[in-house]
Amino acid sequence: MIPLSTYTRKRILSLTEKLGEEAFRTLSFAFDNRQVELPPKGSEVEEGLIYLGALAMDDPPRPEVFQALETCREAQVKVAMITGDHKSTALAVGRELGLYGPGKRFLTGKELEEISDEELAAEVEDISVYARVSPRHKVKIVKALKAQKHVVAMTGDGVNDAPALKSADIGVAMGITGTDVAKEASDMVLVDDNFTTIVSAIREGRIIFSNLKKFVYFLLSCNISEVLTMFVAMLAGFPLPVLPSQLLWINLVTDGLPALALGREPAEKDVMANPPRKQGENILSGRKQTRLFWQGLLMTAGALTAFFLSHYLLGYAWTGTDMEKIRAIVFTTMVFTQVFHSFNWRYERSTFLKSSPWENRYLFGAFLISLALQMAVLYVPFLQSAFYTHGPSLAEWALILSCSLVTVLAIDRLKWLGTKVMAVKVGAAA
Repeated sequence: MIPLSTYTRKRILSLTEKLGEEAFRTLSFAFDNRQVELPPKGSEVEEGLIYLGALAMDDPPRPEVFQALETCREAQVKVAMITGDHKSTALAVGRELGLYGPGKRFLTGKELEEISDEELAAEVEDISVYARVSPRHKVKIVKALKAQKHVVAMTGDGVNDAPALKSADIGVAMGITGTDVAKEASDMVLVDDNFTTIVSAIREGRIIFSNLKKFVYFLLSCNISEVLTMFVAMLAGFPLPVLPSQLLWINLVTDGLPALALGREPAEKDVMANPPRKQGENILSGRKQTRLFWQGLLMTAGALTAFFLSHYLLGYAWTGTDMEKIRAIVFTTMVFTQVFHSFNWRYERSTFLKSSPWENRYLFGAFLISLALQMAVLYVPFLQSAFYTHGPSLAEWALILSCSLVTVLAIDRLKWLGTKVMAVKVGAAA
């Protein structure tokens, strides 16, 4: 045995530091040859040991993590690395992953002990790497991020990670290495212990929420048009443009299938290029309510245009058999407008004219089924008598298609124009 001199100690620490800067994890070995009756307690365990040497382990990030982190940056999802490793190792890995660099800071567990909760909350957004951190420090980090109104997801695998997993908005436990306690305390369990799975879950969540909004917005805009069509006609003293049974048909059959199909819409190309929605954001914001209202107004205008042109252009009277013909025209115009309008809600910002209508085969199938059902109402005898319809003439078909298609195209163009105006505003602000 050779005495461990100050020089040797400094050299060992220097080599360990150098290995850490090269992203190696180091583990030192020592043994105790003291002959004692009772095992040492507390700090005595680390006293009087004989140093054997150190082992350097290379644990590089998985190749797919780099792309996953790039996707997070595009989606404006902030990622921080929290590790129990030596700070040199943590910083080296942080630089390799692109988490640590100019404008970013790091903290060690010791510094976390010394800093107050208020000070950490003020600085937490600039800290991207935490080293030599114990499980209890994770709770402090979660509280600091929440103080800045962030939605926090925290990963963990040990029993001691349970408080942090529970205090986070979304606790994520490791499915392979995680303990049962960590899994029970979590909201989500990674069966493959892979960070990229979290990114995939974020993407899938955005798709689901986006499709849910499309479902709701489509039905609301259609319902607004139906209510306004009836209300305006009644307010002006005209006969009802459509019968209650016809409205029921629109809502239950021709609206329902396209709305459900919008729930199966594939991801938009920019689904991970948009910032996260604000915490507590209402699905029906003021801007969305305005958009739904003017879309309903345009569809109301299309239906009432068919109503008045049936009288003034085609010469139908607002009484008797002629009124049944007018209602059949308005009824079919509303069905066609709303079925075509479902394609408007495939994309919240871009035009549907640049996309293939069968990209969402469910929506395209619902579109064909809805049209087929409406054709049955118009041409099948027992359905004609039930809904007071008839097979339209060529002139009536021309009126129906003109009013419905012009309305849908007008909505698409106004939506496209609104997107361009918003883009100009954002560009000017930037």
